[in-house]
Formats: sequence, structure tokens, C-alpha cells
Amino acid sequence: RGYIDPETSEEFFFVGRPLIVHEKFSGGIFVFSSIDKIHDLMHSIRNWIILSIVGSIILAIGFTLFVSKRLSNPLVRLEKATREIAKGDLKTQIEITSHDEMGALEQAIKDLSIELNNYRINRSEFLANISHELRTPISYLKGYAQLIKNNQYQDQKDLETYSTIIEKESDRLSKLIQDLFELSK
Repeated sequence: RGYIDPETSEEFFFVGRPLIVHEKFSGGIFVFSSIDKIHDLMHSIRNWIILSIVGSIILAIGFTLFVSKRLSNPLVRLEKATREIAKGDLKTQIEITSHDEMGALEQAIKDLSIELNNYRINRSEFLANISHELRTPISYLKGYAQLIKNNQYQDQKDLETYSTIIEKESDRLSKLIQDLFELSK
């Protein structure tokens, strides 16, 4: 129950109980307690709870930003390095910063860069060798065909020799092209 003092306008909470002695009513006891102090205490607790919640949110946001920055910096660095590698800069240096999953990823990208560089070198050497291997029979074919065309042979035996060379070099060229075709598969 509640009671408001008409003079001070202070609100009280009260409880009353009868006093019964030898089964006869002997009076009563009333206990009054000011509710204003309880309200002040509740407002104080509410303010502390609100302050704690706001502080916790600010702390959580700060911690989240710190952790996300700490986790994302190596990823941003790796992303930049992989873009450089993708552009063809295979000499891009990747520093291994840890021995965890991030370090393993850094090592894998570094290994990939090395393998791509080796592939590029081997491909260049391979294409140079193929170019040389293809030029040789083509030079023979062209040279002996010009000799025949310009009648620069002495007898039928020379003509047959030149024709045989042209045939062998054509077969060699055909075999090289077939090997390249098989290699491309």
C-alpha cells in the first residue's frame, strides 16, 4: 500500500499487522518506509546500468575495430601483392610474418610467384627452341625448292636428291607440328 504525507508530499510504503494476545485483539503495528529513497536508489541503479551498457558498447566497438584492423592488415597486404603478381611483377616480395594460417597463405602465394616465374622462363626457352626447330626444316624446304624452281641442279640425280631432302624435311616439319599438337593436349 502507499501513503502520501499531506504536509511534505513524501510518499511512504506501509504495512500493518494486528497484535493478538490470548486470542484477543490488543492493537496493531504499522511500519512506514519512505518510497522516495527507494526511487532515488532505483534511479541511481538505472543510471549506472545505462552508463555500463554505453561503456560496454563503446569498448566492444573499439575492440572489434582493433581486432578487425589487426586481422585485415595482412590480408590487404597479400591482396596488394597478388594484384602485383597478376599484373606480371613476379619479383614481388612477400614477407612471411607469422607461422599460423596467415603465414601459410603468405608462403603459398610466395611459392606460386616463384613457380609462375619459373613457368615464364621455361615457356620462353620452350618457344625459342620450337622456333629454332621449325625454322631449320623450313629453311631446307625453301632453299631446295628455290634450287629446283631456278633449275640450279646439274642432273636428274641432283633433282632426286633435292626432292628427297624436301620430302624428309616436310616429314620432319609434320612430325614437329604433330608433337606440338600432342603437347598442347
